[in-house]
Amino acid sequence: MKNRGYSASTNNCLHMSMAVFKGYSEILRKDTRLKSATRWTPNDYYKEVLPAAHWEVSHSM
Repeated sequence: MKNRGYSASTNNCLHMSMAVFKGYSEILRKDTRLKSATRWTPNDYYKEVLPAAHWEVSHSM
């Protein structure tokens, strides 16, 4: 992991999380509403992609 390098747009915690979720869940892997994480920052993906895919909307605490 360390040798892969960090990049905000192509290798961040969102990319690794999506790889795990889709790797272990056929349902998520086939869900066309979930856009690729490439070129998304985690916050933008959470605020824009997930609500557009009809996932739970975030609530401020």
